[in-house]
Formats: sequence, C-alpha cells, structure tokens
Amino acid sequence: MATTLIVGKTIEEAGRLTNRDVVLALGGLPESKIQCSVLAEQAIQEALRRHREALELTREAVRCR
Repeated sequence: MATTLIVGKTIEEAGRLTNRDVVLALGGLPESKIQCSVLAEQAIQEALRRHREALELTREAVRCR
C-alpha cells in the first residue's frame, strides 16, 4: 500500500508519507498490526535516503571528470 500511495509523487511528496497515511488508506488496522504501517513508512524513508545518497555520489563523480 505504501508504494501505491507514493507512485506519481515527487521525492519530497513521497518523503512526507506517514504510517498514519498508510493506515487511513487501508481503512484502519488492528492495534496489533500498526507496526506494519510503521515499517512501511521507515522502508520508504530509507529508500529515499539511499536514492539521495546515490544521486549525490553520481554528482560527485561527474564533478571529478
């Protein structure tokens, strides 16, 4: 669900996704499953962090040429 929510969004918009957004999109979750939405948020944030890092490394490589 988290990836569905960020498709077509900018990186900045995707970075604002919260676990609450995921829960609401699913129509709610039982308390025992809330951690799943937290993990989804964390996974998106980590993917975006790695993407930004890769972009920076690419920019540095281009500057060094």
